[in-house]
Parts: sequence; C-alpha cells; structure tokens
Amino acid sequence: MIGVEGGMKLAEALPKMPNLREVNLANNYLTGEDYDDMSAVIELAEAFTKMPSLREVNLARNNLTKYGRDMSAVIKLAEVIPSTHISSLNLQNNHLNDAAKQQLREDAPRVQFEF
Repeated sequence: MIGVEGGMKLAEALPKMPNLREVNLANNYLTGEDYDDMSAVIELAEAFTKMPSLREVNLARNNLTKYGRDMSAVIKLAEVIPSTHISSLNLQNNHLNDAAKQQLREDAPRVQFEF
C-alpha cells in the first residue's frame, strides 16, 4: 500500500523517468485509508504531463471519488489527460458517476478508458 504520502513522493519521482511507458498504481489507497485526501492523485495527474513515453496508467480500486462525493481528482485527470500521451487509463472500481465518465470520454476521445 503506497498511500497518500507515497503517492506524493511518486509524483515527484516519476517525471525523472522519461522512458517509463506504464504505471500500475491499482489498489494502493492513493486517497488514504478514509478515501478523503485527493492531493496525491492530483499531483500524480500533473506528473503524467511530464512523462512523454507514458502510455498506460492503472489507477483502479483507489476510490478516487470518496464514494462519488468528491470528483476533484477525476476533474484533474480530465484536465490533464489531453496533454499527455496516455492511450489507456484504468479507473475501475473508483465510484465514478456517469457524468464524470462522460466528461473523461469527451475530454480525451483517443484514450481507452476502463470504468
């Protein structure tokens, strides 16, 4: 389990790996044990914009929405994904509502999403 603190450290380190093609952070409590701290996910989203080789990201099972009540991390992902080279983004089991899914699809039509 990486948690929020580990996610923040990864957000600093990942851009220093420009050849990294895939990041799998599934099931790592990136929003904390209470699912109420979106800061690591928001920082990771920013880090993805600095990774020119990154193509696949797996953020499944991290409860990125606090059971659908906080969409800030998803909004940030929707904002930055178009400025990345990500072609596949797994967001399964993160309690995204239909509006969030639609927004992601509209903002990044070239990305294959798993919800």
